[in-house]
Amino acid sequence: MRELSNNISGFNVAFVLNELSLGDYEIYLMLGKGLLQRRQEIKEKLGADKIADLLHIKLTAPSLEDAEQLALRQVRSILP
Repeated sequence: MRELSNNISGFNVAFVLNELSLGDYEIYLMLGKGLLQRRQEIKEKLGADKIADLLHIKLTAPSLEDAEQLALRQVRSILP
C-alpha cells in the first residue's frame, strides 16, 4: 500500500479488498494527505478500525463482485 501511494501523486484514497472466506471480505484503506485531517470522522462514518496507518473495514457480500461494489460505494462516500 505504501509503495502504491508513493507512486501516485495527489491521491485521495487507496484501498485493497481482500477475500477472507466465501461471503466475508475486508478492506484496507490508506488516506491521502487531503483526507488525513478527517481520519477520525471517516473512521466513525465507515465503522472502521485503525491498524497502523490504515483503516480496516469488514464486509459481508454474496460475491466478490458485490463486495467490490460495496467497497467502491464506501470509498466514494468519503471523497470530497
